[in-house]
Amino acid sequence: MSLSTMTLGRSLPAEKGGSRVGAAFSALGHSFVAAQQARADRVVRPYLARLPEAELKQIGFTADEIAEIRKHRHLPVVRWV
Repeated sequence: MSLSTMTLGRSLPAEKGGSRVGAAFSALGHSFVAAQQARADRVVRPYLARLPEAELKQIGFTADEIAEIRKHRHLPVVRWV
């Protein structure tokens, strides 16, 4: 049985690749997730800045991350969230 008989005359693609629509939706999904993560970071950062350094280390933050959190110590805490 030949390949053209099995596919009823249709040709098979040599390699299955992603479609442009799929790539566009994937990029849209990644950008949406990144935007939501950035928003969550902005909301949580003032609360984290109020915690003592020992608690931040216990949670698992490194010294560099704690220094970055401390930069945002004086941001107002959002109470409507």
